[in-house]
Amino acid sequence: MRRPLATALLACASALPSVALAAPSHSSDAAAAVVMRYLGALHARRYDDAYALLEPAQRAYFRTTKNFASGFTADGFALQHVAIAGERSRGSARVVFVRETIELDDPAHDVRVATAVTVPYLETGGVGGRIDDAGRPWRAFAANATATSDGVRVTVKKLALYARTIRVVVTMQNDGDGFITVLPYGRSVLRDDAGGIYHPLVTRDWQLTDEQLFLGLRLAPNSRYTGTLAFVTPPLDDRARHFELILGPSVRDGAAAPVSVDVAGVAPPG
Repeated sequence: MRRPLATALLACASALPSVALAAPSHSSDAAAAVVMRYLGALHARRYDDAYALLEPAQRAYFRTTKNFASGFTADGFALQHVAIAGERSRGSARVVFVRETIELDDPAHDVRVATAVTVPYLETGGVGGRIDDAGRPWRAFAANATATSDGVRVTVKKLALYARTIRVVVTMQNDGDGFITVLPYGRSVLRDDAGGIYHPLVTRDWQLTDEQLFLGLRLAPNSRYTGTLAFVTPPLDDRARHFELILGPSVRDGAAAPVSVDVAGVAPPG
């Protein structure tokens, strides 16, 4: 009979189950123990230890421990509690489902929020066990770059770099007296100081595209909306880039012409 491995991380990381460095058998307990080691490292912000548990292909994707850690720090990620919710086989590997209570920064309201999610982790075996934790940006950073044009205020909150896209979290606020319509898929462009010019990913897959921004956003006076724009990129190298977002067009009711907002100086932390 499978033993329950539900564990409160708040106690201390040393209380987490561990496995020997010899290759474990793919029993439920062995796979879950490797996942708990990984989560214990994330809880304690020992990102070098968590990075070392990743599959080689995942480590190559992130490139460095600093890049790997940046995705968590950009979100203000804090892991509060975990419990094993279930497991299943995937070939010779095992998928371990974990119920997590986490805290994050909410860029839409500029507050900390707590939420509960169920996350699948793929434990692939290997010496000491290995984790495939896919779906994260290989590099990310929080930002607070703002520009205003014709009463339309745009603030870039975060950039997340993936293999072939950059996802920009952006807040649009109407500081004027009348309604505005924001159509970011019209002429929006993301540039960087290495000469890159990137255009929005146009797809009706709403997991990749913010549906509200894709269809057009109408903002009342003194209202705002925070969403995500994904820009298509080639594979990028690891240099620190400065970015500029040109968001547009925005059309104010009764205006003679649309306007764009240029948010420059979006830079990673030093």
